[in-house]
Amino acid sequence: MLRNYIKIIFRSFLKSPLFVTISIAGFALGLLSVIFIMRYVTYEMSYDKNLDSNIYRVVVHTAEESLASTSIPLGPVLQTELSMVTDYCRFYELVGIYKPYASEQGLRMDKFLLGDGALTEFFAVDFVQGSAEGLNATRSVVLTESMANSYGAPIVVGDEIPFFDRNFGEIALQVVGIMRDWPENSHIQANGIVSLSTLNLHNTYSPWANLD
Repeated sequence: MLRNYIKIIFRSFLKSPLFVTISIAGFALGLLSVIFIMRYVTYEMSYDKNLDSNIYRVVVHTAEESLASTSIPLGPVLQTELSMVTDYCRFYELVGIYKPYASEQGLRMDKFLLGDGALTEFFAVDFVQGSAEGLNATRSVVLTESMANSYGAPIVVGDEIPFFDRNFGEIALQVVGIMRDWPENSHIQANGIVSLSTLNLHNTYSPWANLD
């Protein structure tokens, strides 16, 4: 039967080569479109599937705008006042620069979060080296594998990296953990997590400053 189908296709091609070519090309294009659309829909539907369904992000609504940021003390207050709140995590995005030498321009460090150990639990961070316990200390940082390998020589737990941020100036951060890269289908991305207690080094730090 398959041989007969091949003969029919071959004879049709000999009789109307242009029509057969357009038909085959149209079918192939339609099939590729379906595959790409299915992959795109599957990717979009998998967004934040790495998170527990009972995790919620607190937002603030005002008369002028809605913000996905709150003040630092709100987490402990909600856990104390509301019985349904069992845990919380806080984070804030930093834009830092890795400067191995003061004279160099440095490497821009995007998607760095200021957060605590609970952040790694909420987002089910998988550690390759170290653990989240080190984030309880000031001047500590956890890096992703990609970020740890982007400085030339691979960085390991125990190393110190010079970090420049507009809030803190230039400080030395100790690497306390290396985590696997975060999934791309997550609306929160992180190449590194700096300990939340590092905020205490900021002279103008206010406990009512907004975090995400």
